[in-house]
Amino acid sequence: MSQGPSWRRSLGLVSVAVFAHRKEADGPVNYTISCNRRYYDGNEKSWKTSEYLGPTEIGAAVTLLKAAESFLIGIQSDQAGGQQS
Repeated sequence: MSQGPSWRRSLGLVSVAVFAHRKEADGPVNYTISCNRRYYDGNEKSWKTSEYLGPTEIGAAVTLLKAAESFLIGIQSDQAGGQQS
């Protein structure tokens, strides 16, 4: 299983990623979702990442989380289709 995200999208400064995890080599795949935003820290003069969203970022987060949900539903559909005989 790759260490990077299985799926990642950004909208403005907000990003959502889906990661696949297995506890055991032959065990089931579990998925987790990461949501964060980028911002510029003027004091340190560098870009930072935060898991906290401001009110203006909620719309982008909702849009991206719905897209992540669709991605996961697609994976479940593909897996269910492959298990039918």
